[in-house]
Amino acid sequence: MNNEEQSYRGLLQELSVKSQEQYDKTVITLSTGALGLSFVFIKDVVDVKVASNINFLTGAWICFALSVLSVLLSFLASKYALDRAIVAEDNNEEIGIDRADSITTILNWLSAAFFIVGLVFMIVFVKLNLGDNL
Repeated sequence: MNNEEQSYRGLLQELSVKSQEQYDKTVITLSTGALGLSFVFIKDVVDVKVASNINFLTGAWICFALSVLSVLLSFLASKYALDRAIVAEDNNEEIGIDRADSITTILNWLSAAFFIVGLVFMIVFVKLNLGDNL
């Protein structure tokens, strides 16, 4: 690989890291924001004592929390994968695709899926409780 190819590859790796950082920040911000907003919604707009289909709200809260948890666990899996890669590099070993890399990828997809499902649950809950008042 020549210097130009190495430089381009380095740029791609740097952009990949930045993209992952932005993704993680975005998912955490959206999930925690939606969770907080739902608490305000329940407190100020819908009285929990008379709310119907509360299971949708509970499901939304669980999904938002699982979304945040997935991102946090992906941080740990990613750190583990990077530590293993450093050790392998120091020992001139080739590790290929590490299990921690795969786990990180799965957790990233799960974080998005949990957020989307939580959002759908919240929309359904709001629609069922505000109905024609929207």
